[in-house]
Amino acid sequence: MTKRDGPVRIAIVGAGHVAETSHLPAIRSQGPNARVVAVVDVEPERARDFADRWQIPECYRGLDKMLREAAPDLVIVCTPPAARREAVVTCLDAGVWVWCEEPPALSLAEYDEIAAHEGEGGPYASYVFQQRFGSSARALRDHIRNGRLGNPLIGICHTLWYRDDAYYEVPWRGTWNTDGGGPTMRHGIHQMDLILSLMGEWTEVRAETGTLARHVETEDASMAIVRFASGAMVCMVNSVLSPRETSYLRFDFPEATVELSHLYGYDNDDWRWTPAPHRADDSAADLGAPEENDPSSRAVQLRHLIDDLRRGRRPEASGGDGRRVLAFIAALYQSADTGRPVSPGLLTADNPYYHSMNGGSLQNTSILRSAAGMADTAFQIRDDHRGGRLSVVAADTEIATYVYRPEAPREESPKPYLYPLRTLSGAPLAVFRPWDHRWHRGLQMTWAHVSGQNFLGGPTFEQGAQRTGYAWRENNGTQLHRSFGRVDAGGTEVSVIERLDWVAATGENWLAETRTLRFHSADVDRGIWALDFSTELTNTHTETLEFGSPTTHGRPNAGYAGLFWRGPRAFTSARIIADGADGAGVMGATGAWAAITGAHDGIDGGATILAYAGSSSAQAPIKWFSRSDPFACLNPSPAFDAEIKLEPGQILSLRHRFVFIDHSTDRSTLEPIVREFAP
Repeated sequence: MTKRDGPVRIAIVGAGHVAETSHLPAIRSQGPNARVVAVVDVEPERARDFADRWQIPECYRGLDKMLREAAPDLVIVCTPPAARREAVVTCLDAGVWVWCEEPPALSLAEYDEIAAHEGEGGPYASYVFQQRFGSSARALRDHIRNGRLGNPLIGICHTLWYRDDAYYEVPWRGTWNTDGGGPTMRHGIHQMDLILSLMGEWTEVRAETGTLARHVETEDASMAIVRFASGAMVCMVNSVLSPRETSYLRFDFPEATVELSHLYGYDNDDWRWTPAPHRADDSAADLGAPEENDPSSRAVQLRHLIDDLRRGRRPEASGGDGRRVLAFIAALYQSADTGRPVSPGLLTADNPYYHSMNGGSLQNTSILRSAAGMADTAFQIRDDHRGGRLSVVAADTEIATYVYRPEAPREESPKPYLYPLRTLSGAPLAVFRPWDHRWHRGLQMTWAHVSGQNFLGGPTFEQGAQRTGYAWRENNGTQLHRSFGRVDAGGTEVSVIERLDWVAATGENWLAETRTLRFHSADVDRGIWALDFSTELTNTHTETLEFGSPTTHGRPNAGYAGLFWRGPRAFTSARIIADGADGAGVMGATGAWAAITGAHDGIDGGATILAYAGSSSAQAPIKWFSRSDPFACLNPSPAFDAEIKLEPGQILSLRHRFVFIDHSTDRSTLEPIVREFAP
């Protein structure tokens, strides 16, 4: 498309804050080259008010009608992120160019889907990356390309902003499905796009993310080390937790250091050009600082975009050029979640991070399983991130709630837990804060003895202590949720990857944990579903940590440690069946599996909880802590009667499986299920 005569006719979709404060002033700055002909908003009254304030001739509720009647040349999309794909595709299919707010899309898959609707020679979709359009940035890009300052060596890219809790009260903010990500995706994207547009192709990213203060699904901070094809290395930090806000970029070359310090926009005065010692007498102009002083702004980017539209050529910040930063962000999230470096070549269509920034898309997996004829029931995870809990639903039953930000007194050693736990028919499978052990909460990861710290809750067993041997001490630690690396929305199996810190009573971080919960194999006809629990505990303390149990400290048959299930009162005196043993003989045994089967109170029928010992990276064997009197519990203990010593930096890995069966069993009916579900 080319438009050489008359003003470019522009329509705005989304009559919100960014349209009001940024885009309308940018359009007006174009003078006779641009004219707003229409505004669209799902709230007609807001569209009318917006049109009246800005003297826009037409307002609409529907996009299709506006495209037919107003016949714009360019549509500016200012909707919330989740609504942009449909708006952009609709405009492109109507032959209209688009300028869309960032982020360009919620995933690479979505970006590529949008790009498929572009035509050869237009229409094109371009994206708001105004930071790269200031005069100094464009001059520096030219200098990097022609080698005026030498090859770039070291870079810094910091977006340190502040957004309080009230900012995230807007329902679509801070969620993966509607916001696309945290500050990496929504705030730092501008500075990262700028540095990527200057430095050329990146080759590898290593990253960490965390949710340190805000009650959101996504991260509220991220850090990354990036390598570029030129050999340069760049440190990137994105935050919404920084009271002294700044956007800071630095580029170190053999001939000079070039710095930019601003907040939301810059002009030449915000840049600093410092010569290397051997060029100490050179001025900023000698180093290449420009005389022209276009600020970074939507107005300047729009000027370039209108020129491209008139000439019918692909604009900057579109196509592969607009995709670059989105691919980088997907790689950053994947690196943070997996703990491994990620290169651009890994971001293919079979990579879950191609489909979702948190790697949570299971659409392809579900299709493949359906094609293979598998009859698994679909799961769904619902995240109440303000309440700090995930609800897992299968067969219209909330089978589990994972409370990752528990409200618990210090003496109960606060830690995440799974409660309620239910069968597929809704029958209860666990108990919460029973009177005898208030720190027991459904199914939870625990440890009563870690170098004197108690991460189970309650008093600590000490040989020689009066009465029961248990004494209350100021040693109750906390398992503190930091972030989710992945939370699947739904599929025939769903997974949650969580990062936690184990914090001693002194306030020191002793352990960093990566925990994975995988819900799978739901079968309504048979009344079965399964949970895989795996964890990697890294010693972040300066000293060797000793993991034990009351038994390793002198109390016989009290070797509880690790993943601990506490059954409902109805399961008192229930039958225990295990690999090579039954009843009391299971306590302290090393069999591959153990189960408790019993009847419900209040409703007919019963249930069976089957657990597999799984594996431990420690030398100590996994033994069973199991009983049904005075209460029912099941615990594959990695430190039943032998301590585990974990050196600083060393990792303890544990893998277990629990299977929840919606009826009572005996050995003859249970063993076929045991063989079927064996890991």
